[in-house]
Amino acid sequence: MKIDLNSDMGEGFGPYRLCDDEAMMKIVSSANLACGFHGGDPETMARMVRLAKENGVGIGAHPGLPDRSGFGRREMPFQPDELRQQMLYQLGALIATARSEGMTVGHFSFHAAMGNMVNRDAALADLMMNAISTVDPRLVVFVTSGSEIEKAARRAKLKTLALFLAEDLAFYTLHYVDHHCRLFWAGHVTHHSSEHFNLTTGFRSSVFQPLYRFIYFIPLTLVGFNPADIIVMYSITQIYGIIVHTEYVGKLGWLEYIFVTPSHHRVHHASNVQYLDKNMGMCLIIWDRIFGTFQKELPAEPPRYGLTKSMEQQGLGQTVFHEWKAISQDFMQPVDFKTKLKYLLKAPGWSPDGSRETSKDLQRKLADLTSAAGYQPSDDLENKFGSRLPEAESQSTI
Repeated sequence: MKIDLNSDMGEGFGPYRLCDDEAMMKIVSSANLACGFHGGDPETMARMVRLAKENGVGIGAHPGLPDRSGFGRREMPFQPDELRQQMLYQLGALIATARSEGMTVGHFSFHAAMGNMVNRDAALADLMMNAISTVDPRLVVFVTSGSEIEKAARRAKLKTLALFLAEDLAFYTLHYVDHHCRLFWAGHVTHHSSEHFNLTTGFRSSVFQPLYRFIYFIPLTLVGFNPADIIVMYSITQIYGIIVHTEYVGKLGWLEYIFVTPSHHRVHHASNVQYLDKNMGMCLIIWDRIFGTFQKELPAEPPRYGLTKSMEQQGLGQTVFHEWKAISQDFMQPVDFKTKLKYLLKAPGWSPDGSRETSKDLQRKLADLTSAAGYQPSDDLENKFGSRLPEAESQSTI
């Protein structure tokens, strides 16, 4: 068992010292440093941070009410938002001081009256916890057992999990639309145009997607999630979404049932007919399993990467704009405006006369072909059917 010996410190100011901080720092393993309101000042904070660094002691913020004469022990009639700003002001001051000395603030502890006010008011506790997590979600918050701040901390953890699930579902939705609406596919196709599958493919993103992707996350703010938290969560999940672009990792056992794995994402980037528009999730594969877009990687059907119909020309401009050029050509056809809109808004491969085929058309044709021949989906369809397999006119996958 490891015990953290902790003490409030740095609560003097100017030439006044309340205790022998130097001697105490040699005993404790972590220190709660006053941040300038009930005690402490800029010079004292800097001195305490340097002292903690010399002794290998962890540091935490210890904010209190602006009541130096009462040592922060008298409750004061501030509004909740005022208390929040006072707390953030002090926390930010210590974080900046610590950073300038090469230290990191690792924990947080309310002082005296401020802590008493937060510990008994659930709404205030939630307000404070949300503010703390916005500054640094890694901060350990010291609490009294059974207090409202402890309950708020637990609620904050559940809210983080809820945000992860909601954000991942929002991404699944936008990704599904990217694949099934030609307007958005024209921007997304850049990511799918590579005939290789590695980390560089993960970074091969569209220049147009930032113009609209944020729209899918607006509902998260409307149900109460903090915009800053949404941005942080999206950044974390995006990093995960990049690292699954690899052929060096095989299947991962039970993780395949819950998370998007490299195997799942190889399927997503493949142009094989049965793999088209499958496995849309960013981190969790459960959405694909729920909504019917899941497809496992088949040993007898190795993924073929890139678009189902290779681009005739190469180059950056062609990679980014080739689908937009195709859309403009369709708009030049002598058809009514409603049909032009369908060219823009329906799935890639749609045509009014059925001369082209969408991914779902191709998959239905493949299902009919395999069913009639008595083959199973796991069979090596390429070797069994050869040229009879349907080919896409203009379609791919991410």
